[in-house]
Amino acid sequence: MKVAAVGARLFLGLIFVMFGLSEWVEAIHLGEPYPFVGTMAEYGLLQLVKALQVIGGVMLLTNFYVPLALVILAPIATNIFFYAIFVDRSFLIPDIIIFALAAYLVWAYWDYFRHIVTRKAEPRA
Repeated sequence: MKVAAVGARLFLGLIFVMFGLSEWVEAIHLGEPYPFVGTMAEYGLLQLVKALQVIGGVMLLTNFYVPLALVILAPIATNIFFYAIFVDRSFLIPDIIIFALAAYLVWAYWDYFRHIVTRKAEPRA
């Protein structure tokens, strides 16, 4: 199982670094953005999301603060997944793979996340 988690971590990290850099590197051109993505770019939100993708992807690739990287990347992967389901189904299979890899990594690192979902958390004294 550790081999699968390492493979998923490296593959997901590579995907996020590659697509995060696509905003700034002309060699990786993904086509014209959809109106929603264009609106995000107009207000600077797309640059923030792409920067978070690169930072989180590098953290996954280097095995540096992997749970924090998953906290950063899981909402992005979830939005990619729901965007593919409800708006644009042209990349549905790759988007499902991205979401599944992120969900698997959250499950694989669950011991680091289980304290977040404590029902009645008490503050430190």
